[in-house]
Formats: sequence, structure tokens, C-alpha cells
Amino acid sequence: MSNTPNLNIPMPDPSADVDDEFYRLQQAWMLVDAALYQLIVAVAGKSNAGHTHAIDQINGLVSALQNKMDASKTFKIGDLTDVVGAADAQLNYVLSKNIDGKFTFASALSLLGNHEHTIAQVQGLTDALNARLSKSGGIMSNYPVLGFDYAQLWFGYGATGTGWRVIKDTAEGSVGNLVFQWSNDRWNNSYNTVMYMAPDGQVRFNNKLQALGGMDALGPVNVASELYVKGAVEVGGMTGQAGFAVVDFHTSAAVRDYNCRIICDSNANDGNGLGTMNILAGNFMWNGNRLISMWDKATAGDIKNGVADKFPDAAAVKAALAPFTSGQQTITMGSTVSVAHGLGVIPSIVQFDLICVTAELGWAAGQVTQVPSGIIGVSSVTPGGYGVGMEKTSTNIIARFPYSAIQVPDKAQNSGASGNITPANWRLIVRASP
Repeated sequence: MSNTPNLNIPMPDPSADVDDEFYRLQQAWMLVDAALYQLIVAVAGKSNAGHTHAIDQINGLVSALQNKMDASKTFKIGDLTDVVGAADAQLNYVLSKNIDGKFTFASALSLLGNHEHTIAQVQGLTDALNARLSKSGGIMSNYPVLGFDYAQLWFGYGATGTGWRVIKDTAEGSVGNLVFQWSNDRWNNSYNTVMYMAPDGQVRFNNKLQALGGMDALGPVNVASELYVKGAVEVGGMTGQAGFAVVDFHTSAAVRDYNCRIICDSNANDGNGLGTMNILAGNFMWNGNRLISMWDKATAGDIKNGVADKFPDAAAVKAALAPFTSGQQTITMGSTVSVAHGLGVIPSIVQFDLICVTAELGWAAGQVTQVPSGIIGVSSVTPGGYGVGMEKTSTNIIARFPYSAIQVPDKAQNSGASGNITPANWRLIVRASP
């Protein structure tokens, strides 16, 4: 007999007698009646799906809405709690934030305090000043600068005509050299030109320039003629500190070629004459004979190939003699492995090492042995060889694995016997020297 899945009401049994089924149906209908009655009672207490409620029928809604303001309500700035003094603020006052976070009203001038402006920031000031200076050739551009377009300026003693005259050597209205002249007899128009100041920024002296207190040339100094030095020439600093100095011999058409230089440097612990002189030149000649050249230094390739007339360099020698070591190569019987060695020449010494990666024949992982040399096997030869064949060129080293097996000493027996390796348990490392 089976029951319904939800309310567990007995279901008719096809194999039972009819009189038995009437009794079972009576029980089932009683259960159905009870379930339907409970459903009717529950539904009767529910509202319709499309029903409505008045506002006063919802608990607390009326009081909650009474505490709200209208959506159309507007505010004045004085209504804000963090704005102080709006009602007492005078016309054209501005709003400013105080340290306490509140906003108050004050005049813009009191907020700005004492401050400065450039001439260009004051409207009309430049034009007004230019108008005042126009009678004396004045000009104005951001800052007041007096410019004179008269024939000359005189600085001296009027009674004797002794003094300085500053003139332009071009006509009025044009830009020329500013000339400084000294006169002992101004009344007879007798002047001695001392110095020119040109528009290109260069200053020229007609006579010798004497710098009695020394002279600092912060930029290049061009000497168009011979330079005669009666005393010592000190290249570098004169401050008593360790310095660095360069003498460049200009030999090309470039503005600054630096193709032939003498560089001297020192350090605080060097005494007199213990500094270092570095001559940077393509060739260093003595009476027409070349002593040494930067091109005579041998490279690693020159050393490997035995190039003549080259002097050795320690770094190049080290690079030329540096051995090659490959990474770990997978061993596959009856195949070859080609490794690029980068030595530039056919290596004179080649060594095959076997490194154990999985313990075998008494060897632990990481231990290394040299692979024995032997016959290179072919498929038709038995046993097919037990060594690793070798071929070497100027670029590559080729290892040829036999078809049969590779043997190493059997350390587990400790008797001098050897055993065949399992290729997956070992790797080949190629070492070579030039």
C-alpha cells in the first residue's frame, strides 16, 4: 500500500478487495476534508492581492510624515548651522571658512591682507609709466628700465674735461656697440676707447686686460692669436681640494670634438706627482713613431686567433681562456645532442660529464662522473657501443649516444665493476676549453 507524497494520505490498492477499499477511502476522505478546511480557514484571513490601504491604516506612517518638510521648501544661506553672521554681513562681503570649520562674512581686503603685485598685474600702470619716461627715451616691460638714446653720457670733472664717456657707435634709433672711453681733454674731443660691449653679449678690450685679483671664466675662453704665459699654467682647481682637469686638443671641424685629450686626476691621499694622467688619443706618437694606440688592444677573439701586434688586456685574456659549461642535456640512446659553445674556435679540450638526477648504481642525486669514451654503436652491431662519441667544430659540440648502453662504475658493489645507466636517471654536461 502506498501514500500520497505530501500529506501521506493512503492511496487505493489495486490488489485489495472492494470492501477493504471502501474503508480505506473513508479514512482518506477524512484526511482530505481536514486539509481543505485548514486551507479555507487560512485563506479567509488574507487580503485580496489587489487591495489598498489608507495612510492612517499604516502604523506610524502619519507621525513619520509629519516630521518631514515639503519637497518645495527653500533655504537661505543664513539658515545653515555652520554659517555665522549672515544677517549682519555688509554689502559686498564675501564668505570665508574659519579654523573651527564655520563660515563667516568679511571684506575681501581684510581676508587678503598685505600682499604684492607685479607691474603687469596692475591695469594701466605700464602705459602710465611709459608716458612719464617718454621724454628721456624710457621704456617699460614688466619692470622699470631706463633706456637712453642720446649721443653720449659723461661721467667726469667738468672743469678739466677729465672723465669717462659712454656712447653708442651707431646712429640714433639703432642698436650698436656700447663704447667706454677715457679722456684727459674732453674739450678738444680727445678720447681713448677702452672697452666695447656688443649686442651679442661679448666684451672687447682694445688693450691688455689685467685681472689683479684673479679671474674666473665660467664659460669657454677663445684665444684667436698666440697665448703667452710667463708663469706657470695651472689646469684645474686652485682651492686646495683634489680635482679633475682636462686639456683638449681641438683637431676637427666640430664645435667640441674631444677627440684628443689629456685627463689628469688625483685624490686627497696623493702627494705631489702622484696623480694619474690619462691620454685619450687614437695614436700616441714620439718623434713621429707610434708608441701605443687604443686600437692595439687585443680582444678575446684576437687572443684566440693569435692576431699579431696586439697587446694583451687582462679582461680579454680572461674572456679568451674562459671555459664553456653547458646546461644539463637529456640522454636518449641512439640519438645526438648538439650544444653551441660560443668559444669562437674549435675547442682543444672537451669533456663529457654525467650527473646523477635519480639515485642509481650507488650514485646519489647530484654526484658527477666522467662518461667513458667508447665505440659508437649502430643498429646492426652488438653490443652497439658503451661510450659517447664526440664531434667538435668552431661553433658546436655534438655528443652521439650509443644504441646499446652507457656504463659507469657501480659504486654499490664497491668492486670496480660497472653497470648500465638508466638514461632517465642521468643528464649529460658538456665542458670545453679553447
